[in-house]
Amino acid sequence: MPCIPRQVVIVAGEVSGDRLAASLIRKVKELLPNTVFRGVTGPAMRSEGCLSDAYIDDIAVMGLSEVFWNLPRLIRLRRGLVNKFLNSPPDLFIGIDAPEFNLPIEKKMKNKGVYTIHYVCPQAWAWRPGRAAKFPIAMNSMFALFPFEVDFFKNFGVETTFVGHPLADKLPLKPLKNEVKQALLFDLDRDLIALMPGSRRHEVVRHLSVFLQAATILKEQNRDLQFVVNLANEKELHYAKSVCEKFDLNIRVCSVESNQILTAADVAIVASGTVTLESLLCGTPMVVGYKLSLLSFIVLSRLVRISSVALPNILSEGELVPEFIQSTMTPENLAVSTANWLNDKGAKTEFYEQSRVLHKELVSPEYSAGDFVAEVLGG
Repeated sequence: MPCIPRQVVIVAGEVSGDRLAASLIRKVKELLPNTVFRGVTGPAMRSEGCLSDAYIDDIAVMGLSEVFWNLPRLIRLRRGLVNKFLNSPPDLFIGIDAPEFNLPIEKKMKNKGVYTIHYVCPQAWAWRPGRAAKFPIAMNSMFALFPFEVDFFKNFGVETTFVGHPLADKLPLKPLKNEVKQALLFDLDRDLIALMPGSRRHEVVRHLSVFLQAATILKEQNRDLQFVVNLANEKELHYAKSVCEKFDLNIRVCSVESNQILTAADVAIVASGTVTLESLLCGTPMVVGYKLSLLSFIVLSRLVRISSVALPNILSEGELVPEFIQSTMTPENLAVSTANWLNDKGAKTEFYEQSRVLHKELVSPEYSAGDFVAEVLGG
């Protein structure tokens, strides 16, 4: 008797979730080839054969004001998706990141007897920790990218499994820094400073000019330095180039894979976010800066319960890298901390050694997210 295909719905909230989902789909199909996937998709998911009920661009809204203005549309979209999913209930629902959008869907699906997994832990360990007490109502289990998240969420009754971080799997434990630097046509004999202002327009607008002012200070101290601005979003290239033209830095502006630039760089000045983890995994010391709108800062500063926002500091439980948030993110502070990395070879060596330890801790275990999903479907 032929095996009835299992159906999985996945709702991914942004580009990183699209990649996680695509990798998960690929692994599950190796183990259970007849599995059918559908949901809210990005291009990587669709390339793995996932059917689309909606697209990631429909729900990828960032910032308090953007969420506010798009809220009615998002609520209508979510209600329509829930109705569609419940009309033909899947064997498994997986929400990837986007907790504000996904958790209400997960709750409704679980109430109807559908097994639910949330992939990428909401950052309740950073802000509004009390909300984690409600997670067991919405999800059967959760996949964690960081080991420390397992105990945190289990304390709230959430069955949590560490599945590793995809960046730790992708990047080599021994980065070929000189080889990549040479391949990108940078001078091997001169220190390279990478400026990574962020992936969203408002981040580039708030950070780039300050980062360039810091680079100007550094250039005045050492004319041999070389600089590169790398943008995660190609759409911001024109704007970034127009800003860079105002500075006498002979700076290269590009949009290539960030891990290549970070591997080549001797030091990086980066916006807080996933790029800080990427710089850590590339073995590159960094200075972290971030500036929010005044409204967002006032709101979040009352909710955040951690002293550091940079992932390397959170993972190391210390002050592995300097970070400057809001008013402390000045050109002078960024420049001084960058110069310290350049001048203190012992500090750079210590950072590199600790980054290798943390990298190993984030590599996916042998029992992967795909194995877990296949077990749930097979059961």
